[in-house]
Amino acid sequence: MMAEVRPSSEAQLTTSTLLIHSLRREDLRATLYCTASNNISSPADTSVTLDLNLRPTSVKIRRGDIPVSAGLPAEIVCEVWGSRPPPVVTWWKGLRQLNHTFVYVSTGRQHDHQRGLVHTFE
Repeated sequence: MMAEVRPSSEAQLTTSTLLIHSLRREDLRATLYCTASNNISSPADTSVTLDLNLRPTSVKIRRGDIPVSAGLPAEIVCEVWGSRPPPVVTWWKGLRQLNHTFVYVSTGRQHDHQRGLVHTFE
């Protein structure tokens, strides 16, 4: 991180810019404080809490070890972990996108999201 202070041509304004070169997942909800002091009075401060967009950390297809049969429904679940905001999950068969109803399941963890597709195999 690097901070830069620039006095303005206006006598009442001083700005300081904090440059963070690379935010990390650990920075989610971190609170940053800016404190101003001129040694005449008590310091004044303000803060901001970081809200980050995060790419998924893992995408896996989960299916039980039960064999599937033609003519019967089969449930295939795509688990997406670590995404913020929740991801848009799409299913594909070759080059064709499948447009079936998705079931959204929240695992209760803050950044874990699952999407499932119930698809009847042809």
